[in-house]
Amino acid sequence: MQNYVYGILKIFVECRVIGGKFEDNIETTEIRYFGKEELPDKLAVEKTTKEQILMCFQAHEAEHWKVIVD
Repeated sequence: MQNYVYGILKIFVECRVIGGKFEDNIETTEIRYFGKEELPDKLAVEKTTKEQILMCFQAHEAEHWKVIVD
């Protein structure tokens, strides 16, 4: 993990697909859905870590989730 001279704020939002389709663009090469046991080996961990993704799964599965602010 790199140290930055500026602050970083990450917000994870749970969404649901209601329509549309993926369109090629300069920021995203592809999209896929996967379960927590199927996480890709290659993640851009400088953006989002495996632990952060697993935390999102925990939040989704929890009946009551307390927001984490660090």
